[in-house]
Amino acid sequence: MIILEKIIRKEWMKSLLISSSSLAFLIVIGNLISGFMRSNVSPYEVLINQMLIFPSTLLKVLPTACLISSLVTSNNLIKTNQLVAIYSTGVSPNDIIKKIFLLGTSVALAQFLIGGYLKPFSLNLKNKFVTNLDEKFRNLEADGLLSAKITNGKMWIKKNNQFVKYQSFNPSEQKINNVTIYTVDSKSVLKNFHKSKSISFNKSWRGEDNINTSSIDKKNSPLIKISKTTDVSFKVTTDNLKKFEQDITTLDIRKLIAYTNNLERSGLSGIKYKIIYLSIISSTINCLIFTLLGLGALYSPNKRSTSTGLIAGGSFVFVIVFWLVEGYLLEMGKSLKINPALSTFGIQILLLGGLLLKLIKDKKSRFS
Repeated sequence: MIILEKIIRKEWMKSLLISSSSLAFLIVIGNLISGFMRSNVSPYEVLINQMLIFPSTLLKVLPTACLISSLVTSNNLIKTNQLVAIYSTGVSPNDIIKKIFLLGTSVALAQFLIGGYLKPFSLNLKNKFVTNLDEKFRNLEADGLLSAKITNGKMWIKKNNQFVKYQSFNPSEQKINNVTIYTVDSKSVLKNFHKSKSISFNKSWRGEDNINTSSIDKKNSPLIKISKTTDVSFKVTTDNLKKFEQDITTLDIRKLIAYTNNLERSGLSGIKYKIIYLSIISSTINCLIFTLLGLGALYSPNKRSTSTGLIAGGSFVFVIVFWLVEGYLLEMGKSLKINPALSTFGIQILLLGGLLLKLIKDKKSRFS
């Protein structure tokens, strides 16, 4: 059994190393050539960009490499008649699948660590090598409420019975610019709003150039009060604002989950950001599913082997279709057209169902 484990581990890991390095090399070379052809960036900036996005490249490479490794391993065992010899010793296909699945689990763990921690860490360095590098490469653009504010010009926050709109927040001065605070009653009827050129925090919030309109919900005319400086009833803390304005591409999965929960507690939709960390989990599951997908041939040891070129070509076609469908489902989820869990795990559930049916069919055909 120990010799069997060594044979399987050697075949699978060798195929994984060759396929992953080949795929990564092709993607990197393609990115470099594309970058060098641009006139608005220097070769140094192209190299730095490639270094920062390399973890993202690995996230696509590793599941594909798992699929190719399982296919090549099964094919080589059949081609060299080792599979028939192994089965003659009383070993079942399930025994081999379990051993290869454990190898796939180690790759899945690496996939999770890369997506959840290494990728955010690398993107956190994007402006430390070259200033404003994220403005030159779209794959380094910020995401989160900060980018939404930059796009739309205003940030909206809900806290308890207050809706707050502001233009910018300076964390060093603890100052918010162009603020409008809308306060509603228990029936969600607007009762007053306050507008300030800026409000700053020093033990309490204090506004400059203020216009306060109150008693809007009353039958009489609303009361308008103009003041140069005044205390402002503002229920959002500076810590809330700092967390809202983070670039989520630089947050590891643990901080990203906390960020999303913080948004939802504040009345903002966190669906888009929830899908991001769910997709990290789904990409980890992809490694396990792809590892199993290539092992169907273990139930047919006497069939003819397949050429390596056909295996590689078929794998590429399958993976491209898979990424297209998965990307479409993720976009559907971000736009709230389908459930977030369905958008991130829908295709994996279908593949697992199909895989289970195929394994049952192959097992029956082997023993029939």
